[in-house]
Amino acid sequence: MNKKPKWVIFDVGQVLYDYKGFIKDSAKYLNINKEDLQNRFTEILITSELGGLTFEEFWLGILRLQQKEHELQNIMNMWWDIERYVKDTRLLLKELHDTNYSIALFSNNWPNMGKKILEIISKDGVIKEFFESSVEKLRKPDIKFYELAERKMGAKGKEIYFIDDKKENLITANILGWQTFLYRLGKDGGKKSNDKIRKQLL
Repeated sequence: MNKKPKWVIFDVGQVLYDYKGFIKDSAKYLNINKEDLQNRFTEILITSELGGLTFEEFWLGILRLQQKEHELQNIMNMWWDIERYVKDTRLLLKELHDTNYSIALFSNNWPNMGKKILEIISKDGVIKEFFESSVEKLRKPDIKFYELAERKMGAKGKEIYFIDDKKENLITANILGWQTFLYRLGKDGGKKSNDKIRKQLL
């Protein structure tokens, strides 16, 4: 590593949160095809992550097609289950915070989710900034979103270390000179990726 960063930025889905696990479990619970459900998510994500449909509105539409509107609260409970937040990544957040890194989240997310996410994963007060697509009306990998984050953090280039599970999101960061890490959640609950990050930063 060329320079020790001041900021460590985490993506949320598939880094801090087992998004694919939720898709699998909710499809099984409702007895619907997992691939079909994933395709529905993919179709609506861009507009939702820019402040369109809320997560509840999206699911209500899915459940109406299945005549299972009564299951909405159960699906919401599954979504917000704290066990879906990756334990070892949450531990890594605190370890980095305790070593005096500033921590941020940088997420393409649904409207009205940020406060609840912070309630779940920031009980130790480790999250200093949360950059949300649905709030800023910008999505990764749009460079304007990254530049906005730089301005709010007061940091640039190698001062920032960004962790994401999608290569296209890291490419934009690399253009701006950020240090990057391609994350893989895997069957080990992210342990291999997290240990690599620990080796680089701790």
